[in-house]
Amino acid sequence: MKNITELSNKCKDFLTEAADRLAISSGFIKRQRKLKGYSFVQALVMGNIGNTDCSIEGMCQLLYEDSITISKQGLDYRFTESAVNFMRAVYEECLKFFRFEQRIDCGILKNFSNVMLLDSSNILLPESMEELYKGHGSGYPHKGRSAKSSIKLQTLYNYTTQTLNRVDILQGIRSDQGYRDHLQEINSNDLLIADLGYFVPESFKILSDKGAYFISRYKADTNIYDLLGQQLDLLRILEKVTSWQGKILLGKVARLPVRIIVN
Repeated sequence: MKNITELSNKCKDFLTEAADRLAISSGFIKRQRKLKGYSFVQALVMGNIGNTDCSIEGMCQLLYEDSITISKQGLDYRFTESAVNFMRAVYEECLKFFRFEQRIDCGILKNFSNVMLLDSSNILLPESMEELYKGHGSGYPHKGRSAKSSIKLQTLYNYTTQTLNRVDILQGIRSDQGYRDHLQEINSNDLLIADLGYFVPESFKILSDKGAYFISRYKADTNIYDLLGQQLDLLRILEKVTSWQGKILLGKVARLPVRIIVN
């Protein structure tokens, strides 16, 4: 209960003092107005929780409950470039403000400085935003519309400290394999775990050169070699055995020494 109370107080402080400060520094609030920075953030965030079609009218109602009367036209006028800069500043401050340095006590992970989990999520946007955020082109039948516009959230989560080290907002059309920004967050003796979408031997080599480690599934069309440089045919190997492990060289160009485990 104490932790919940502390978190509640931190949220309250952030959504008042910090939000108002960022509203001024970002240029969203230039003079005293009824609409405060923290009121705008709360209405925008709360209006979208559990509501995929948050409207200007709905936000006006939330602001009215906070004793702020503003017309739909007046609120719509507030969605400017400075509002985008303000919300970006709030987001970046959130990553720092709510970072809890509470390390996981797990014996099997003590050999690593940090265990980093990398994954991405796609969020559909209105088709009118296609010029800003292009979608990946495929459809979502259960959503009832195609993904002409979407964003991709690339998230690097530090499991050891239970913190978000990085969240990048990219166009939905961007592939996971083309993402590299996470590499600068990983240091010597860290372990990176990611799915097959991030399988890039050149990226693995960068991690290895740093003294970091990685775990990934094997991408079937990637060349592998024995330690003498002779190319291996994994399918032919598995015709003779049901499981196999050993040291190999990964990638036609990278030739990265790794351990492969096949079960």
